[in-house]
Amino acid sequence: MQDQSIYEKLREYAKSDAYPFHMPGHKRKVDWISDVYDIDITEIDGFDDLHHADGILEEGMARMANAVGAKKSYYIVNGSTCGILAAIYAACPQGATVAVARNTHKSVAHAIMLRGLKPTYIYPQNVDNLCISGQIIPKDVEKAYEQSPEIAAVILTSPTYEGIVSNIRQIADVVHAHGGVLIVDEAHGAHLPYANHGANQEETYLPYSAVREGADIVIQSLHKTLPCLTQSAALHICSDRVSVKKIERALHIFETSSPSYVLMAGMDLCVRYMQGEGKKKLQMLTDRLQLFYERSESWKQLWFLYPKIKSADMISIPIADYTKIVFGAKGYKNAGRKLHEILRDRYHLQPEMSAPDYVILMTMLTDTEEGFLRLEAALSEINDELECSSLVWERTTSAYPSAFVPLELVMLPLEAAEAPVIQVPFFESVGKISAETVYVYPPGCPFLMPGEKISEELLEIVRYYRTSGMELYGMEDETGETLLVIEN
Repeated sequence: MQDQSIYEKLREYAKSDAYPFHMPGHKRKVDWISDVYDIDITEIDGFDDLHHADGILEEGMARMANAVGAKKSYYIVNGSTCGILAAIYAACPQGATVAVARNTHKSVAHAIMLRGLKPTYIYPQNVDNLCISGQIIPKDVEKAYEQSPEIAAVILTSPTYEGIVSNIRQIADVVHAHGGVLIVDEAHGAHLPYANHGANQEETYLPYSAVREGADIVIQSLHKTLPCLTQSAALHICSDRVSVKKIERALHIFETSSPSYVLMAGMDLCVRYMQGEGKKKLQMLTDRLQLFYERSESWKQLWFLYPKIKSADMISIPIADYTKIVFGAKGYKNAGRKLHEILRDRYHLQPEMSAPDYVILMTMLTDTEEGFLRLEAALSEINDELECSSLVWERTTSAYPSAFVPLELVMLPLEAAEAPVIQVPFFESVGKISAETVYVYPPGCPFLMPGEKISEELLEIVRYYRTSGMELYGMEDETGETLLVIEN
């Protein structure tokens, strides 16, 4: 065991030359709040109460709602997980049927179990056989309603971890035509309301926020893409389809009764900044990204997801948030993990994450020209080394599996999670009913839920992750060798 404290390790990292291409959005370059201990208080006189706000906190949340275009906004200090739990709890009666994008965060799965909901899954498009989840298509939402007219709410993630954006406007029209509620996990899109789209949205490399595109409830993680401290998030009410009182009751349940004034002060400062200088910085970022993507065209050994992908279903609307740089070296086995390690170890550029076949770099309005130049120099050098074969990587022609496969829901997730179970070897579980949630992290989107029957196609995904060195999470057996299944 090390004697080094967590604080000492953090300070050591902060003093290094490691450049963050990862969240949080302040990238350790904002010093708005340097006197943390001086301003860390509880609900004393004159400073309001988050759960009964009628003073300075109410004013701050109203300022946020006005800035993003919501009817009402709430500070969340437990991260977007809290907002997702509260939104689903408020919008969906106990035991209701919900249509859920399969690539939603594990917090959605937890809300389904807490509320005893019956999920019907909508599967995202697969992007270019890269094991990357694409859009949720409006016609698939319509199909879900045809099969289950009683659907109370539709829940999806947009943008995704990789930046893929669904056509929220068209999906909202479908949902509302059937009397449903649309909940959008926009955790990775807190910057979108501040984009200066002008006459041509595509020129900014940024799509519209779900807040203005017809969603009823939108949850954002401010800390992911804006200059905010980790755990800073917001829930935005955008229509009258869900009772404000129900939302507030749910927030009382899921949000801490001791909210951090440091986090709330940071959110207020962030909103004020984004209403002014922050908008200019965001435009500067998109301009710099345009130059980056132009330069990337010369790196022939590397592929970049953006801005080349197009979709007929997204005419005149950008398909993605291009601030996420998603790339790899196609034709090489485990290229994503190898690129991640080289960027981190040789160039001291820390990616957000890597999958077996690609890497995600998060760029934000706090990024510097030095950071971009270091990245471009590194990628140019890696490309040259691949071109002249000085990097000896194993090649592969194997196809990447889809991130998710349809599975039969035999029991409600809550019923399965509480049923008698036995433990079996994972690779001997075909035909059995899972009692556990299984996912890779990040991003934490379950590809197996309690109550689902395990198929051979599901095990192919598991094999892919295991042979690629990815860890599986959510199981009682942390080695991933065994799985809890329903006893009978």
